[in-house]
Amino acid sequence: MTDSFVVPAVIPAVIPAAARLLSEPSRWRTRLAIARPAWSSDIERLATGRIDRGAIEAQLAGERGDTWRDEAHLISGLRHLRAKTLAALIDRDLEGRADLAEVMEATTALAEIAIGEALAFLSRELARRHGVPCGRPNGEPQDLIVIGMGKLGGGELNVSSDVDLIFVYREDGETTGRVRRERSEADSQMPPFGIISNEEFFTRLGRKLIAALGEVTADGFVFRVDMRLRPDGDSGPLVTHFAMLEHYLIASARDWERFAWIKARIVSPAVFTANTVDPCVNAATDSADALARLIKPFVYRRYLDFGAIDALRTLHAQIRQEAARRESVRNERSSRYAAGHDAQGAAGAASRRIDVKLGRGGIREIEFIAQHFQLIRGGREPALRLRPTLATLAVLVREQLIDEAIGTRLCEAYVFLRNVEHRLQYLDDAQTHTLPARDAIDDCERVAAMCARLVEAGPKVAAFDALLAALEHHRGFVAAQFDGVFGLEEDKAIVDAETSRPSGIDLWSAFSDAGPVYARDEAAAMRVRAQLAASGFEPPDGAFDRLAALARSARLRTIAKATRARLDSLVPRVIESSIESGSAESDPTATLGRWFDLIEAIAGRSAYLALLEEFPVARRAVTRLLSASPWAAQYLTRHPLLLDDLIDARDEDERPHDAAAWAAWWREVAKTLATQLDEVATDTERQMDVLRETHHAETFRLLIGDLEGRLTIEALSDQLSALADLILEATIRACWASLARQGADDSVRRMDPAFAVIGFGKLGGKELGYASDLDLVFLYDDRDEADKTLAVQRYARFAQRLNLWLTARTTAGALFDIDLRLRPDGAAGLVVSSFASWSAYERREHDVGAWTWEHQALTRARFCAGDRTLGAAFEAERIAILIDRAPDEAGRGQLRADIVAMRKKMYDGHPNRSGLFDLKHDEGGMVDIEFSVQYLVLAFGNAHRELLANAGNIALLSRAADAGLIDHEDARGAADAYRVYRARQHASRLADPLARAARVEADAFASERAVVRRLWESLLGGSG
Repeated sequence: MTDSFVVPAVIPAVIPAAARLLSEPSRWRTRLAIARPAWSSDIERLATGRIDRGAIEAQLAGERGDTWRDEAHLISGLRHLRAKTLAALIDRDLEGRADLAEVMEATTALAEIAIGEALAFLSRELARRHGVPCGRPNGEPQDLIVIGMGKLGGGELNVSSDVDLIFVYREDGETTGRVRRERSEADSQMPPFGIISNEEFFTRLGRKLIAALGEVTADGFVFRVDMRLRPDGDSGPLVTHFAMLEHYLIASARDWERFAWIKARIVSPAVFTANTVDPCVNAATDSADALARLIKPFVYRRYLDFGAIDALRTLHAQIRQEAARRESVRNERSSRYAAGHDAQGAAGAASRRIDVKLGRGGIREIEFIAQHFQLIRGGREPALRLRPTLATLAVLVREQLIDEAIGTRLCEAYVFLRNVEHRLQYLDDAQTHTLPARDAIDDCERVAAMCARLVEAGPKVAAFDALLAALEHHRGFVAAQFDGVFGLEEDKAIVDAETSRPSGIDLWSAFSDAGPVYARDEAAAMRVRAQLAASGFEPPDGAFDRLAALARSARLRTIAKATRARLDSLVPRVIESSIESGSAESDPTATLGRWFDLIEAIAGRSAYLALLEEFPVARRAVTRLLSASPWAAQYLTRHPLLLDDLIDARDEDERPHDAAAWAAWWREVAKTLATQLDEVATDTERQMDVLRETHHAETFRLLIGDLEGRLTIEALSDQLSALADLILEATIRACWASLARQGADDSVRRMDPAFAVIGFGKLGGKELGYASDLDLVFLYDDRDEADKTLAVQRYARFAQRLNLWLTARTTAGALFDIDLRLRPDGAAGLVVSSFASWSAYERREHDVGAWTWEHQALTRARFCAGDRTLGAAFEAERIAILIDRAPDEAGRGQLRADIVAMRKKMYDGHPNRSGLFDLKHDEGGMVDIEFSVQYLVLAFGNAHRELLANAGNIALLSRAADAGLIDHEDARGAADAYRVYRARQHASRLADPLARAARVEADAFASERAVVRRLWESLLGGSG
């Protein structure tokens, strides 16, 4: 039976309103008008304005009255409500007064209202016999929690759809039972009767709810109920408590279930937890939040989950196969008609019963495109954790993951296809998604008439052709986007290309066989080496050894069979990519070795192998990076989560190009990081991982820009320093909140920390490199503290914890190496200093405190993170100290002597016996430039305040020349040398991550060294 309302055997006289409907294209609507003429006023009233939850609840009140008299009254009332609501929606939709959003929202609201009404009534009726179900051990009341899946969960329900439900409850336990009305004094202590377990109570309740909604009566049904998405499907229990559900999701759930749980949403009201029978029992906590915490780790993985793509593709293939099978059965009935028509164009399309939901280019493919991005990125991008499809597509456009024009077309296709789907269901209130066969003339005309507003055509057979043409237009676009997103066409092209160049496959098969040919026969090994040499690995021994080592790897022998098969498919592609990467600057053998290091690191992670095997774009991006820099290769191997950033959908033009754009970028990163930290606020280890993952990801983005030549060394250092500031700021906030949660003194819980992180050295001068230490000083402000001792203890504890957060190595790796030796009294001093004591130390009050070298460090110190008021006070005091401590003319001799002595000490501490030029420490190198600038600031900053700004060595050299302190030519020459040295140092470290010093040939940079020595001599007049 397809009708949701059964027409009585005796049809009453057709009233005028019903007569008007006899010509309507919806047969169900016409039959309802004939069968129930008395309902016309209710339907017309409902159809007057937008049909929303309020309008449906008002109609429900009329059906229910003061209360439901009994279960029969409930069952009939809900069916009447459904029929009237559907009729009003059909009228509004076909007359152009309602859009798709209204139809979906009203149908979803109808389902939620029906579920809520039935559940509340049936729960209380069952509780009369068995008492209220309560959990252990606290006796909290328990409700049956109804989870809406699929389109119900997404708020996108069809007018004639199933509702996909899952029944859960929070805790095991039993009901309170029912007390006998008449008892003798002797049995007054006996327990109440009717006690059953919570599982039995909710199982009975679930069965009654399914019947109340889905059983077909003389009044039809409310919604068909599908319970197959529950754990273990039809073979599983009807109801599951939270602990069982969590165990199932962790241990047994299949990949396709993750897609279903994206849209999961509680659609039932609280019954017992909102109206507690026993006032002594506490109400249950928010079930929605508890459920969200339970399912989030299952649906949204912490890493970018490219393994989901294969599962999604497999599920889609199964769905399409089933749709094709059904279509084939249907088409048998229309094959004779189709044989008499042109096989091309609309007539040919009509001979195929088009499934607008499951067929090629249908609704399901649009949903899969959205879910593809949600599953891959939703774990790290909370904005993608949405249920409705249209809303998800809008976010994908906003986040620049798909092009705006593509997003608009997909949304248009979705709206069109869903509107067509509804009209197919309006025909007979049947759960169908398939267009009628062309020989079903009446059906075709009716569907075409209902779709006339969609395709701007009249209700004739010709209009059906217009509908088919519009469908082909939308479905063709969706299908092309689906193939593009899932890499189907590109992968086919790559596979075809690679099968025509079998060297990669042949090479790996020689090593990966159960008995490798090279191990059985020395002649075979020689042939393999010759083939490697012919492929570009010259000499071949290095590539041969790496292939053999990978084949023998213990890691590969322990991975699952399916994962090994994926790896065996990936390695030949990697070999080909390495060969193609060979150039004057790139050695294919080195690239292959770095690839294999990465493969061994991710061998147990099928998601990453899936990404690299299935996406040629990702493979090529990885190859470019691995061939460009050993340091970058090591960084990626240590942090494979960063693979996603190599195929980020954002275009180069959308990346920051100026200071304002960079500032906006870091604000957005900080906002996202704060959200992620808040989500795991009670998990310290996870918060530390989030900080590290964010730092790794943003460092890697900068690295990619660096290798692509989009960042100068100055711009790179500025942004690495800005990133460090951001991470320090976030760590301070998260660490302080953690300290407050763990029982620190009341002041910690009440206040923000009057605490600041001061950066010195490369961080202070914004010259940070990829692997630079952070030279830090921790300050706090206790001026408003009544108890100074308590403040010292509080901030000492906090500083120690903060240092741990910054330096500890977690599962996500390391964050920073921290050097705190620039604090007052160095390693012998306190980890944290009050602002007042730090100032006294720097000013050498009572002739005790900072040395000249410490004032040198102060010339490029800056506030990096923490309390901004304290940071501003530090900056003001830094400048005041540099002014107040500046020497007069007579004192400059001592200043020069101190700086020269420190320079000699540094030179002696970095002996160079290599015969090469050390870019940093040798005479004429970077340290000479830095010390020269520091002398200018300390000696002349009081007279030339423009030198006191922390503007960087290059800018300060120019300012000193403008002030007449040094020759302009020397200033420009030294600045150019500093740029060249830094760039060469940076390139050296990218090329050799193990090198402790950046050194070049002895005669290199002769002109640069000469100008630097000339500057040194003019200022400090002695050997460094």
